[in-house]
Amino acid sequence: MKLTRWFAARVKPNLRGWYETEFMGFAVVFRGYSYWDGSRWSNSCDAPRVSGEKWFSGANQSKQWRGLAEKP
Repeated sequence: MKLTRWFAARVKPNLRGWYETEFMGFAVVFRGYSYWDGSRWSNSCDAPRVSGEKWFSGANQSKQWRGLAEKP
C-alpha cells in the first residue's frame, strides 16, 4: 500500500478518516493512528479501538500525519 509523504501539523487533512500520526510529547515521539473528523483529531473516547494498533488521545491536536496515496 502506497502512503503519502508526512504532512506538517499545521496542514490538516481534506478528508475524514484514519491517518498515521506522529507527535512529540514528554521528549518522546509517539507514532500511531488517529481519526480526523473534519475539524479535529480523535480522542480515545470518540474513536473505536483498532485491534493491535496504537492510537492517540485528541488532547494533542498538533500531529504530523500521512495517509493512503491510492485507493485500497
